[in-house]
Amino acid sequence: MKISNSIDYNEAPLEITAQDLAIIFDELDFGVKTQMKIANDIWEYDRWILQEQYKGDGKKKSFIQAVLYQVNYLYHKEEIDDSLWTISDNAKELGYEVDIFALTEDFYGISKYFKRIWIQLKFVNKYGYTRTKIRTILKQYNYKRRTEKFCDHVIQCMKFYGIQAYEKGLFCDIRKASLDIMITLKLIK
Repeated sequence: MKISNSIDYNEAPLEITAQDLAIIFDELDFGVKTQMKIANDIWEYDRWILQEQYKGDGKKKSFIQAVLYQVNYLYHKEEIDDSLWTISDNAKELGYEVDIFALTEDFYGISKYFKRIWIQLKFVNKYGYTRTKIRTILKQYNYKRRTEKFCDHVIQCMKFYGIQAYEKGLFCDIRKASLDIMITLKLIK
C-alpha cells in the first residue's frame, strides 16, 4: 500500500478548506488578526465557497478551529515534517510504503492558485484585479504546456470563483490568448 496526498488537479476540490486558507494566509504573510477577520468574513458572507462540513448554521466555531489548527501546523511544519522519517520507518515495518516527498511537497495545484486569487481580490486588493501571464501560471505549477485539460480546469475554477480574464480591457479566452501577454483577472461576483 502506498500513502500519498498527491491528487490530480482535475480531482482537487474547488471549495476552500481550512488547510487552503492556512496556506494562503502563510503565502500572503497575514497576521493573526487579519487571518481571523478574513476567516470570519468568509464564514459570515461567503459560506458558499466552503467545504460542506462548514456551511451549516452552528459550524462557525469548528471552521475557525480548523483554520487555527492548520495555521498552527504550518507554523510548526518543519518540526512535524522532520518526524515523518520516523513515521516512514515505522510504517515500513508494518508493510506500508510512505512517499515522504509527496506528503511534504509544496505543490498544491492550480485550484489553490485561484482560491488565493479569490481571497486577494475579495479581501486584500483594493484595485479589484490582478495581472499575470498564462506562461507564469504554467511555470509556477510545473506544467509544460497549455493542454485542453489544463484550460478546462482553469475555466472551471474561474467560473466557480467568479473570476473573469481580460486582455487589454476585453474578454479573454485563456484557450486562445498568447502565453506571454499580460492578462487581467477580475472578480465578477
